[in-house]
Amino acid sequence: MAMGSPRIVVIGGGFAGTTAARHLLRRHRDMSVLLVSQENYFVYQPLLPEVVGGAIHALDTVAPLREMLPGAELRAASVRTVDLTQRWIEVVEGSAGRVERLAYDHLVLAMGLVADLSRYPGLEEHGFTVKDAAEAYALRNHVIGCLEQAAIMGDESHRKRLLTFVVVGGGYSGIEVLGEMHELVRRALPFYPTLHATAPRFVLVEYQNAILPEVPQDLAHYAHRVLHGRGIEFMLGHGVKAAAATALELDDGTIIDTMTVVATIGNGPTPLARELGLKMEHGRIVTEPDMRVPDFDNVWAIGDAASTPLARSDRPAPPTAQAAVREGEILAANILAAMDGRPTQPLTFKSRGAFASLGGRRAVALVFGLRLSGLSAWLLWLVAYAAMLPTWSTRIRVTLERLLDLALPRSVTRTRMGGVAPSRYVRHRAGDVVLSPGQLGDGVHLVIEGSYEQAAPEGAGKVFLPGDSFGQAEIAAGMPHKRFVRAREPSRCFILGREEYLNIQEALRQARERLPAGQGAAGSAAIPSEG
Repeated sequence: MAMGSPRIVVIGGGFAGTTAARHLLRRHRDMSVLLVSQENYFVYQPLLPEVVGGAIHALDTVAPLREMLPGAELRAASVRTVDLTQRWIEVVEGSAGRVERLAYDHLVLAMGLVADLSRYPGLEEHGFTVKDAAEAYALRNHVIGCLEQAAIMGDESHRKRLLTFVVVGGGYSGIEVLGEMHELVRRALPFYPTLHATAPRFVLVEYQNAILPEVPQDLAHYAHRVLHGRGIEFMLGHGVKAAAATALELDDGTIIDTMTVVATIGNGPTPLARELGLKMEHGRIVTEPDMRVPDFDNVWAIGDAASTPLARSDRPAPPTAQAAVREGEILAANILAAMDGRPTQPLTFKSRGAFASLGGRRAVALVFGLRLSGLSAWLLWLVAYAAMLPTWSTRIRVTLERLLDLALPRSVTRTRMGGVAPSRYVRHRAGDVVLSPGQLGDGVHLVIEGSYEQAAPEGAGKVFLPGDSFGQAEIAAGMPHKRFVRAREPSRCFILGREEYLNIQEALRQARERLPAGQGAAGSAAIPSEG
């Protein structure tokens, strides 16, 4: 139990988590609200297809959580462990991996879902997903890169492969990404005169026999007709068998030669949700109708992470932004009711409508039972999504970008979103602290020049010289460091990022398992033993 005023911890900064936190803060109660999110921003996911198409910038799809939630305590961190019995969570903060334990009185699980393509061999390695702004921007850059390569490619077969773009999944996300990607290529082609002789190819692969199952059949037929009229191919009733770097194989043996596969299928629970040991249904945490997790009076689950039965219905709430917002609103009221000893209320939800943009200033819409298609639906889609953006500054920027997009060509500039590389060279001055107790560390350190020393309880500590490495034991065990490591003199080391190190070790493990019995594993130790 947290000391002092009650503390409510929300894990997840999506629609559900931010809505719950905002409504709790509005009550002005004597309590603290702590939101933990891996990023310090909220992503407005309905705009991500426009980032793929280059209509708006990636930064305009996000809003700072500190601007959205004034008065909340925010931690840009990942959750490492949750103890539901002792009522605390353990978070890892910063690139160096500082570990901190935080107590709570009420815990809200709003982590959402993650892409899970493991059922399709090769799709995880070669398929693009569009879950956040960085992924959407990376896909945009990739498409432009394909145009750049195709423009100078002499091999016609490879040029066709570069100009073939495949989207897997015919729901909202797949259709909107497909439409915007087609619009980007269409408006970019005038800048590539050498490509006029080779028409780009766009293919939608959908396991069901129709697209957009979420909207009425006549709207889905309209969307199919519009996209087909643009030359987009539909392979309905087909599933994915496997993917490779240069092709996608379907379940009937069809091979599509392509360098671009976008996967809008395959969602699964986050690693944290799997580790909690709670009852799950289709990858979502099962809750009571009031969103409380069974057997815990102070643990709640909402949003895509939860499977919550709707009042007067056996159906769970749909995994949509509208439902997530509604869940956040009711959850805030239920937590306050539980703190006061009052009855909680079950989740109620009625959809206000649905939109799907088709690119090219066309859309389909179902709003309070009214069915719209074409330009009118697209204009309503623009207004509705602008109104739902989380901050006024974001609304203004997105509106201005859309107005400019009506009159100006789309940029074919290919830029990369930078940042500190997980694997890199680092210099240290004498006495610099490299690792501290309580840190997981940002990677394995391989000494290039100088020397480093690991502190010992008494006397001289362990010294690491050029060719030595340190940090891998803690990363492999998933445990924080217990001692300081400092540079003894001006020194230089190479840091192999934590995830990259673990991926290398896992790849080596799989390779060793496939070696014929009796054969050695020459070169199997990619990272030397510590010391």
